[in-house]
Amino acid sequence: MRLIVVEDDPLVGPAARAVLERHGFDVAGVATTTDKALRLAARARPDLALVDLRLGRGGDGLSTAHVMKAVYGIPSLLMTGFDVKGAEIGGAAMGVLRKPFSPEALVRAVTAAGAVLNGETPSEVPRSLELLHDGRAVPEPWWGGGRGGGRD
Repeated sequence: MRLIVVEDDPLVGPAARAVLERHGFDVAGVATTTDKALRLAARARPDLALVDLRLGRGGDGLSTAHVMKAVYGIPSLLMTGFDVKGAEIGGAAMGVLRKPFSPEALVRAVTAAGAVLNGETPSEVPRSLELLHDGRAVPEPWWGGGRGGGRD
């Protein structure tokens, strides 16, 4: 699965990239602003973007995710430590990954998103991931196996 990471924190973005690459994901790059993210998305055409909700310089993650979906057809998982509701996200992202998250939760979240994108039911979903459909939380029974045994 080809990914891009959109994260303005100089520690989180590269760390997420390293974790994901160690687990076999193809990370095309890390962008720190909306402009850089959209250029990277256009060039790399990833299967999924991991997008920080509140970018520092140069834009916000919600509008970035919306443009990636509308213009390039690229789905996103928003990453945030803030309380955000599905209705605020609308259809811009397929889910919200709550910060802070462990490296294992990051890998499980991306794996679960990949399963959904392939039309499959995820075998496990970390507690830190809320999957959305058209801005609404997807009910837990949908994934059939609970949330990974309560781990995160």
